[in-house]
Amino acid sequence: MIVETDLGPGYLKAIGNPAGLHCLASEYVATQLAEWLGLSTLDYGIVPVDAELDDIRLYSGRKAQTGPAFITKLEAGDPWDGSPSALRMVVNPEEISKIVVFDTWVLNRDRKSRLMAVTDNVLLSTSAAPTGQLRLVAIDHTHCFVAEECGRNVDLEKLAKPVEPEVFGLFPEFRKYLKRAIIRETCERLGRIESGTVSAIVESIPDEWQINRSIRDRWTEQILERANWTATEIEERVQGSLHSQLDLEFGESGEPS
Repeated sequence: MIVETDLGPGYLKAIGNPAGLHCLASEYVATQLAEWLGLSTLDYGIVPVDAELDDIRLYSGRKAQTGPAFITKLEAGDPWDGSPSALRMVVNPEEISKIVVFDTWVLNRDRKSRLMAVTDNVLLSTSAAPTGQLRLVAIDHTHCFVAEECGRNVDLEKLAKPVEPEVFGLFPEFRKYLKRAIIRETCERLGRIESGTVSAIVESIPDEWQINRSIRDRWTEQILERANWTATEIEERVQGSLHSQLDLEFGESGEPS
């Protein structure tokens, strides 16, 4: 839901949402990993909610419960409508290659997967973009990391296996914007991620979101193993997913970029 704060309006995800507590942890961890990898992210943080003082109603009609909530700063703009014409107005098209690497790393089934295409999870922001142009921002990472059978209920007890061959985040409209050089550069950074970096992020999850010791340890291991797999495999798998496309859609003038 949208709330007013002392720093302006924000989009709040609170305890009591129908997807469960663990979706807050997924959002919090994935957003930090996206920031570390160099993606554009919304300003974010954790804020306290007091149900006795704050009458915050979720979209479902439920009342937000007391405890830490995840919040992002609201930016002017609109969700992508799936049209190619909107992408031509984007000032940061290199973000598209990064999103494909990132979504594959964190197993983000809630943007573009073989079962789902949610263009709403790509924001075309007018903030920090020249007049008449748009800045592409990947948003909403509540359904990352978990096995496919979890569906809409996020349960981090059921982490996905680190080796899963699907390429995530690759909308058909994104294909012509992929750049091999950017994918390689992003993968090189991904291959250098350290266990301490991931551990610090996972350990910073509020206790109220009920991520126990076992989940934290297994989750940290999954993120690291998945990073290694993605960094070494994704270029070939992206090329394979474009097998019916001309090389022009993965580089310039028919040559890999």
